[in-house]
Amino acid sequence: MRDEPRGCLRKRIHSLRQLICRAWNFYFESFVIAFNLYHHSTANFPQQTTGNCLCAPGFMGLNCEHACPPDRFGKNCVHKCNCASSSSLGCHSLNGTCQCKPGFTGPQCDVPCPAGTWGVNCSQSCSCVNGSCHPIFGNCTCDRGWQGLLCDQACPSCGKSCPVCYHGNGSCDQATGKCICSPGYQGSSCLESCKAGYFGEKCQRKCDCVDGTLCHHMTGQCLCKPGRTGTRCDEGIDCCCDYVCPLHTTKLF
Repeated sequence: MRDEPRGCLRKRIHSLRQLICRAWNFYFESFVIAFNLYHHSTANFPQQTTGNCLCAPGFMGLNCEHACPPDRFGKNCVHKCNCASSSSLGCHSLNGTCQCKPGFTGPQCDVPCPAGTWGVNCSQSCSCVNGSCHPIFGNCTCDRGWQGLLCDQACPSCGKSCPVCYHGNGSCDQATGKCICSPGYQGSSCLESCKAGYFGEKCQRKCDCVDGTLCHHMTGQCLCKPGRTGTRCDEGIDCCCDYVCPLHTTKLF
């Protein structure tokens, strides 16, 4: 007779535990649904007519718990990304902006990084001294005659011996073995001035002076003859007064 109350008590405790478990599961499921509705839907409650969640742009699923796939974006993820498949990581799930892989740029991620840049969004600057860098990894590819991580070391094996460079600050092209002359000089050892009528780097610029007047071989400044002045030597000088006569005219006293 004494065991019956204990058996009844065990049953009541078991029933109470089941009731607590059901209540906890209901509370937890309700919390998850409310959280997803709040963060990923355009309203905090399901659509009243159908009970389906109204997902915010960039999300999908029964409870709006999934982001759009990499190639989709927008409301209900119905829009297809317009990005180069081989050089992009897909597009932004909200606005469709393409997300480029390292080494590429442009609205569709189809443009390689410009020379001198590399990396994500081509935001890194190339540090190669005599060469170009890889658009993705940034490692240098050296020009002929140079070596080293930054292509700043001359190759003793493939470079050619250089002569003495007099007007080139000792600068020499390791690949060709030729002197790199300062502006206004030319020749194998940079000893020769530019020929008459020319000046500047590699003596390629032509003097801009009137009547065949020569110019400085380095700067291009016109070297006016006596009685002439002006940037192009196109004005006459009267030694008796300060008046300057135009070219091909004579001062009257």
